Amino acid sequence: SGWYDRNNNCVSTESEYKFTVLSDMFIKMNIENTEFENIAKGCKVTSKDIYTLGNSWNAENLTDGQYDSIKGNLGFSSGTINTNQADTWIELDLGRINTFNRINLYPRTDVFAKNGRTVGFPEDFKISISNDGENYTPIREYIGFAAPLKKPAVIQFSKPQEARFVRI
Repeated sequence: SGWYDRNNNCVSTESEYKFTVLSDMFIKMNIENTEFENIAKGCKVTSKDIYTLGNSWNAENLTDGQYDSIKGNLGFSSGTINTNQADTWIELDLGRINTFNRINLYPRTDVFAKNGRTVGFPEDFKISISNDGENYTPIREYIGFAAPLKKPAVIQFSKPQEARFVRI
C-alpha cells in the first residue's frame, strides 16, 4: 500500500501524512484500493509475434511489474503489423492454476498520437484461459475497445476465473 500519483507511480509507502494549513488550501484526493496480488509478475510470456529491441522492448517487460514506459524498459510490443485485422496473441503461463477476478492491461506511456491519445493498444481482442495450454475457453471479447490514457484498462469478472494460462 502507499500513495500513488495520477500515473499510478508509487510516490510514498507512508500510510499517514500530516498537513498544516497556512492559508486557503484546496486538496483533492482520489482514494482507491490498490492492494492486489500481481499473480502474473515474472511469469513466462510467449507470443505469436514479439518485437525485441534490447531491454527496451521484450516479452519479459510485459510481466516485470513496471507499469509505465521508461527509458530502457518501454514495455512489450508485437512486431510491426500493417493491417487492422492482425491475428496475433500473447500468452502468460502463471506457473500453476490461479484464481483471479480481474486483468489490468497497461498502455504505452512514452509516446502519444497527435490527438493526445494512447498508441498501440488493441481495439479488438479476446481473453481466453486454459489449464493445460492447449484447450482454451474464451471468457471475454471486445470490439472497438477504447484505449485507456495513462492508466490501466481494468477488466473485471463478476465471478472468479481459474487458469494457469491466459491468452490475449
